[in-house]
Amino acid sequence: MQAGKKRKKTVAEVIAANKEEISRSWIEGIERQAGGRTLELIGAEVLARETTELLDALSLAFNAENYADIEAPEFAESILLLEALSVSRAKLGFTPSETATSVLSLKDALLSHLQVEYESDAEWLHREVVVMNKVIDQLALVTFEAFTSARENL
Repeated sequence: MQAGKKRKKTVAEVIAANKEEISRSWIEGIERQAGGRTLELIGAEVLARETTELLDALSLAFNAENYADIEAPEFAESILLLEALSVSRAKLGFTPSETATSVLSLKDALLSHLQVEYESDAEWLHREVVVMNKVIDQLALVTFEAFTSARENL
């Protein structure tokens, strides 16, 4: 590493260092989504617990710096949490779009922190945003599939 250049934090470190702020921003994004029924149906405490648990699991998964394969063991806890969230939301009458959008809202919450961390390196920021979008999109698809399956079973 060159003198005067600080080491960039990994995405996992960015999440861990800013978990409360990211969670708060993520919740605000979920509240703004179409329909805006989330807090009416599950309440602020449940939503805060869900986002915190998911951020903890994602931070552990991202620690492995595997952004290509969400079926790898490091994503197992994240997927279990998302499947449970999907089943719960299906039972409560959420739509598939509301459920998937709640996961996709993480993108905006995480983006602002990545921009701050990587502000001096646009190429690095672009790379991290692209891989994070791919991972979150895949997780949203897991959510959508689990939701659909749960609705069929109901």
